[in-house]
Amino acid sequence: MTQSERREYLIQYLLIEDLHPVAAQYIFGR
Repeated sequence: MTQSERREYLIQYLLIEDLHPVAAQYIFGR
């Protein structure tokens, strides 16, 4: 699993779980 794939998986997880917007912002902001 490449780093970009891992990041995409993490984004999907955050969207599904609807976790802290700050965490989502942090990931999308990278």
